[in-house]
Amino acid sequence: MRENRRISLKRSAGWHSASSQYIKVAIPDSANGSIWLSRTNSAYGAKSFIVSLPSDAGNYDNAKVAADGSIVYTHLQQDTDVAVQSFDDSTRILTVLNGTDSPSEYNYHISIPTGGKIIKDDNGGILVLDNRGSLIGGFATPWAVDRDGNPVPTHYEVRENTVVQVVEHLANSNTHYPVVADPWLYLDLISSAKWNYKQGYGWTLAVSPTLWARSLMGVAISYSVGVAGWNELYSKYKNKGFKTNLVGMRDQYICHQQAVVTMFKSTWNLDEWRPNVGYWETVKALCNP
Repeated sequence: MRENRRISLKRSAGWHSASSQYIKVAIPDSANGSIWLSRTNSAYGAKSFIVSLPSDAGNYDNAKVAADGSIVYTHLQQDTDVAVQSFDDSTRILTVLNGTDSPSEYNYHISIPTGGKIIKDDNGGILVLDNRGSLIGGFATPWAVDRDGNPVPTHYEVRENTVVQVVEHLANSNTHYPVVADPWLYLDLISSAKWNYKQGYGWTLAVSPTLWARSLMGVAISYSVGVAGWNELYSKYKNKGFKTNLVGMRDQYICHQQAVVTMFKSTWNLDEWRPNVGYWETVKALCNP
């Protein structure tokens, strides 16, 4: 299973930015700013996902670059630090609670278009939709751990255009600080894809979904997520061999997004040569009609 890969950031004009094959990220010098995730190539469908840093919990120093390349904001009040790490398909905000004076709530303001909305998925993550119900981006399922790696209860709440991470670090007197909690931000569902040929059968597109896409397998709206993922896949690879059995391959892809049985497969394999039997027959065949 493919994992996220760190990418190096460069500083220019008050921002720390980087680009991968499909997305680019801009992280502000100012702790009162917002992180921008956007598409590298508008041909893949122009969109931006804008999330504020949790600076309303107090005042931070401006950004510094740590030895590992993380962008760090040192907290001046309430015993909390923030670090941001950029990957080739996502960005992670690490909120570091240093003691019992640290807040239990951290607010992330989301820029959404008029008529858009923020919803929680079945696994506790966040989906941000535009006014047509199309997926803009989201937060993976939240987590928090203490210094010894013990889980600390945490969850997201949606309050208008703000996602609030609640970290219940005071609920257990045995919590060992620091506690680290993170929103992991995603824009895309597709990391990469590669064509393979099998003698006697034909061509297969081996798709590597992002970890976010995997986390959304089997949730109540996974069909809609599957449609969004297929549209993204087609936009990225329509000029790279997509020409045969598109309806059948679309059904296979959406089936993989819905079928938890395929969760641990390293790739979601879309076989060009399989028959187009309709979506429900594809599901009955466990995505391989």
